[in-house]
Amino acid sequence: MTQEGLKLSMQKKKIIFYILFVLLLLIFIFLSFICLGQLRTSFLAKRSVKNILSNDIYSPFSIDKIVYFSSANCNSDINTNSSFTISNLYQYTDIAIFINNNANRKFYS
Repeated sequence: MTQEGLKLSMQKKKIIFYILFVLLLLIFIFLSFICLGQLRTSFLAKRSVKNILSNDIYSPFSIDKIVYFSSANCNSDINTNSSFTISNLYQYTDIAIFINNNANRKFYS
């Protein structure tokens, strides 16, 4: 290769390097905006939940207790070859929430 050919190939390499550098920089800036946006959204959500909970201290309702009841049942058979078979398997869970309307308190008139 001649001296001019080497100069042109070095110039092409520099141009490609600068183009790649600028593209990587733009991708980095774009990704940082996405990450910062998600962090900001998360922070605002936490702050709004905190504000809602702090404003709702004197709610006219309260939960006295929560009761869970869970049960399951099935039919089981042992065959002649000692294999165990489960049929008609079912399970259910009941939840009872006892709510008090705080009628004896005078928070709201």
